[in-house]
Amino acid sequence: MTKHVTHPSVHANDQGDLVDAAEAFRKRFGDVPSKIIKTSEIRHTWGLSFLANYLNLPLYRDLIKTTDLSRPQIVTLFSLSECDGLQASEICLISGQPKNSISRAVIDLRKRGLITQKNHSVDKRAKHLHLTEAGSALLEQILNRFLARQSAMRAILSEDELEVFDRLLAKLLFAMPSWVDDGVEVERLDTTPRS
Repeated sequence: MTKHVTHPSVHANDQGDLVDAAEAFRKRFGDVPSKIIKTSEIRHTWGLSFLANYLNLPLYRDLIKTTDLSRPQIVTLFSLSECDGLQASEICLISGQPKNSISRAVIDLRKRGLITQKNHSVDKRAKHLHLTEAGSALLEQILNRFLARQSAMRAILSEDELEVFDRLLAKLLFAMPSWVDDGVEVERLDTTPRS
């Protein structure tokens, strides 16, 4: 069932920009997406998916061609750049990628010399992953592409709006434990060694 949704008030000086942006959006993507944004009961779910698809999919498609890396491989490199020494299961959790995809990515990245794997000093079953110099250098090029794409996406927002956006995004992300267990396999992030 579709119902009309009223949007929060927009400052007068932003009204013209918003109208212009909405018209440019309608011309690029057509009337249906514009209607969904304005009236659909699932506009937030749809809007986040739509934004993420246009933000990431063309970038990943191009990176797969230019770097000969798969998306799970790129995700693995990025995860290790943010937190060195992760295990494959932890990369699955923080990326939402399936275990088999990350396992294959780890094997391929090791073969290419982009990551190394070391046993934990206490728990020999735990395999900790680390970027190599070559992996770090390649990831830097990849991250520059993501930063450029992110900057283009955020360019419409003022500094004040970016602060609000960051706060709201963090709030949505941190609230995930309250709704994410809806049939999706979720593993507990636990880096403590087993005895």
